[in-house]
Amino acid sequence: MDTLKDDLNRTKMDLIFAALELAFTFAASAAASENPDTRNCNRAPALKAYFHIRDKLLPLCTPNDSQRAEIERKLAELQRCLERLSEKSA
Repeated sequence: MDTLKDDLNRTKMDLIFAALELAFTFAASAAASENPDTRNCNRAPALKAYFHIRDKLLPLCTPNDSQRAEIERKLAELQRCLERLSEKSA
């Protein structure tokens, strides 16, 4: 039973890290765009992913200390990136 639980948690952690990478890809695309519509179009899914990871996915799993630290670091970095994009759009 514990093996199944461990496998499920590992899959959830993989999903979180994949979602973070995807969010960073959208954020980088938004940052690279000179077109405000394209920038906002790419910023939106990055912002949605940020909140989904933080509020929905992370509470469902049990990361170890190093995973939690890495997720928190990446979420903070993504938040700063999204804030810069918001300032650029204003």
